[in-house]
Amino acid sequence: MKFNQNRIKKRRQERIRRLRQRMERTGIDDRYQEEPVTPTFSRYLSDNWDAPPWETDGPAEPMKRLSYPQQKRYKWMLQIVISLLLFSLVYLVFQIQSPLTQSTRQFVTEVMNRPFNFDGLAYWYEKTFGERPSLLPALARNEQTAETGPPEFVPPLKGTVISPFYRDGQGILLGADDSGRVSAIDEGWVTFVGQKEELGLTVIIRHQQGVESWYAHLDQALVQQNDWVQPGQMIATLPTEKDQRTLYFAVKKDHRFINPVEVISFE
Repeated sequence: MKFNQNRIKKRRQERIRRLRQRMERTGIDDRYQEEPVTPTFSRYLSDNWDAPPWETDGPAEPMKRLSYPQQKRYKWMLQIVISLLLFSLVYLVFQIQSPLTQSTRQFVTEVMNRPFNFDGLAYWYEKTFGERPSLLPALARNEQTAETGPPEFVPPLKGTVISPFYRDGQGILLGADDSGRVSAIDEGWVTFVGQKEELGLTVIIRHQQGVESWYAHLDQALVQQNDWVQPGQMIATLPTEKDQRTLYFAVKKDHRFINPVEVISFE
């Protein structure tokens, strides 16, 4: 019995001695040494980078979320690319003269020449924000204007009609008094100031309810394009020569010329 205990004791001592020798050689205890952890991205650098996740060394590295400036930059880039593609497509449609693209060309032309729906904008703005926008003064008018019928226009000058509407089916010719002052018939947005063939210096103003007024044969324009004018505001002058002091005046309603005498009283 004593002999067996001595043998067991010697084996323990021998095991401890070997363990100490191993610790002295390596400097650490293998019992407490942790196995090295392979980085999660190592599977992309190893030979089995295309292996499924359950055959890799660790979980896949999660994708990084883009920052807000990066998201905004990518969004702008995407919008620019889409805009360029649409522009190129429209350009090709107008370059290719084919019956297949004729309907598309007509649709694009109609959309690009369609007037802006100011009344619809005012209705949406009032429904969304509770009041009409003050950016365009005409849109800020109260609803009483629409209930009283068409607006009352101010004569563009003091004078008489010397050439009626039926002569050209577009406008009339007015003989001016000594002042030669030309005024806007209603408030609106100046959409054109410049020379027109057979009309000379011309000013065009867009008003509410699809109305547009033309003033031609002018000597000097006192407004610029994109100006906003008020009813009766002086917008131009006529030549000083009495025999040339005539105003060519026209009114458009929904893209069609109408007789100005039907909407304005010249007395």
